[in-house]
Amino acid sequence: QETRSLTVTNTPGEIHAYDFVFSQYQRGVAILELAVNGVQVPESPWRVEVVERYCLGAHMVANEIGECVCSNNSKLIDGKCMADGTFAGIIAGVCGFFLLLALWRFLVYRREKSDEVWKV
Repeated sequence: QETRSLTVTNTPGEIHAYDFVFSQYQRGVAILELAVNGVQVPESPWRVEVVERYCLGAHMVANEIGECVCSNNSKLIDGKCMADGTFAGIIAGVCGFFLLLALWRFLVYRREKSDEVWKV
């Protein structure tokens, strides 16, 4: 059981009405008992169900405390989660481009070398 003190403010324009914020980060059921000056308020305690957070953005999931993080099969790149397969495809494409560039340069070099034999 956990006990917390909450900041309570008067609700503007209403008599005997107060506002407070209760935050629970772990999923599950929480029991909220509210007492003012040691006296439990009517209809307290309340059963509060904390559900899993829905995270916007592809490949994002909520961790144990409700923060949105990248899923296991993705990496954080430039503030966005990118799937490992997509990242691997991009890297393979760049490597393939440089490999083709090196092959082309090698073929040009070989052609120039073979042309040197025929010069008079």
